[in-house]
Amino acid sequence: MFRRRVFSLALASLLSTAVVLMLWITPGTAQTADTGWQGEYFDNPWLVGAPVLTRTDAFIDFHWGTGAPHDRIPVDRFSVRWSRVARFEAGRYRFIVEVDDGVRLFLDGQLILDRWHDQAPTTYTVERELTAGDHALRMEYYENTGWAVARLRWERVQVSVPPTATWRGEYFANPWLAGTPTLVREDPDIQFAWGQGSPDPQIPADRFSVRWTRAVRFEQGRYRFTTLTDDGVRLYIDGQLVIDRWVDMAPTTHTAVLDLTEGVHTIRMEYYENAGNATAKLSWEKIRVPPPVGNIITCVRPRNSWIKIYRWDGERWVDINPRGWGAISPSGYLKIDGLPVDLARYGGQGHPYRVELWANHTLIRSVGNTSRGEPEFRVRAFADNYTPWGCPAP
Repeated sequence: MFRRRVFSLALASLLSTAVVLMLWITPGTAQTADTGWQGEYFDNPWLVGAPVLTRTDAFIDFHWGTGAPHDRIPVDRFSVRWSRVARFEAGRYRFIVEVDDGVRLFLDGQLILDRWHDQAPTTYTVERELTAGDHALRMEYYENTGWAVARLRWERVQVSVPPTATWRGEYFANPWLAGTPTLVREDPDIQFAWGQGSPDPQIPADRFSVRWTRAVRFEQGRYRFTTLTDDGVRLYIDGQLVIDRWVDMAPTTHTAVLDLTEGVHTIRMEYYENAGNATAKLSWEKIRVPPPVGNIITCVRPRNSWIKIYRWDGERWVDINPRGWGAISPSGYLKIDGLPVDLARYGGQGHPYRVELWANHTLIRSVGNTSRGEPEFRVRAFADNYTPWGCPAP
């Protein structure tokens, strides 16, 4: 009996040691896909200060009514920030949000839904094409008074969209796009000026509507979409409403400018005609976007001195101009334009640069070399960026 008890105690000790060893050798990990939502709850409606409560929520599916999310949170005038990483298959997804009151939804840091205002329970949808892999989601919410509702879900609406050569036109014998279309046909372009006539003998000359849909392959870039209609028009790009003029009007032009990724994008144009002349036209063009650059404003003093500038490329410092820059003005004032800025990596914070002032082959002043303990120096796009030493402008 004694030997059996000694063996049991030894086995328990060995198992405890193994568990401790496993915990010790298992590294901590950052937030990974499908671990739930990190909810940060604030006792104010502005997401300001430190959260009063931080917890993991399996879903954002809350209808608190006139109650509160927690006894630390007031029933009115509170806010929540939920964050998570979710894994998706490639395809188009529809995100569905129901809130009372305000909401902002971010996908991979991009604001895709912004309804930051008081409102009764309202449902919004937004669609996006996603690549396969992990994507970061963030939903911000505030409650003012009355009911409190916060819900988010998504669904995959299609795996891929092949480009099409023509528009699928659905023509309705009413101005509301209601019911079954009277006529469905393929239209090569949306370039119609029917005047006081009709699109087809099956469609009346007044009080009709049309929905055109097409998938188009685009190069990456910025595009301007232009509609010309009489009367109402709504234009959607990948499910996002970008032009909304669903009113009676004389022939009027409206535009929307969007940045599109390379690939296939779905375009949908909805149109109605009330009375009088009927016009429906759509076109787009790629806009040349100037490369993001900034400038550095500095001072070249004393005489016979020069400036050296280095740009961080992610791994090392790159000498922008091995010959350097000398003074142009007697005051020493110097402005250096056209310095590249990587907005995708650094955004509005600016691109890291290093600026050195040399005289007689001796380094006089320097900023941006953090390895030497110097303060960081960044160049923001399309902005004036001053070194700590300067001269009055000439």
